[in-house]
Parts: sequence; structure tokens; C-alpha cells
Amino acid sequence: MGGSNMISPEEFIKAWQTSQSHNEVAKKTGLKVAGLTSKSVYYRKKGIPLKFFSRGRGRSLDLPKLIQLAKSYDGKKGK
Repeated sequence: MGGSNMISPEEFIKAWQTSQSHNEVAKKTGLKVAGLTSKSVYYRKKGIPLKFFSRGRGRSLDLPKLIQLAKSYDGKKGK
């Protein structure tokens, strides 16, 4: 599997579902990261339940803290 821009849907799904990152899928398929993320969006829209990879360096977001931070700036201009 690799090196070719023409990859079957079955090969793509296998590579995607057995990888831990976008870069790993790119290595397995020979596709660029931008291309494979577009392909994954297309397949998801068609109903194929591809897994999601975490973004960034694996840091989880403290959503309540970030929501509170964003709210603290409501109505404050230039700060």
C-alpha cells in the first residue's frame, strides 16, 4: 500500500482505522495529510464511521475553564 495517489476505499479505511495519527496514515498510503483529511471528511459524510485523531500534542482541553475565560471577556473591548 503506499506511494500511489490512487488508493482504494478499502485500503484507505484499513490504513486510517489502524493508524494513530494523520502522519501515520500518510506514510501508509503515500497521500499528503491535507488530501487524506479531505478524503476522511468525504467518507464520513457518506456515513462511514472513521475514527477521529486528536489534534495537537495530546493536551486535553479544560472546557469549563476555557468557557469561563471566554465569558470573562464578554463586553470588554480591547482587552
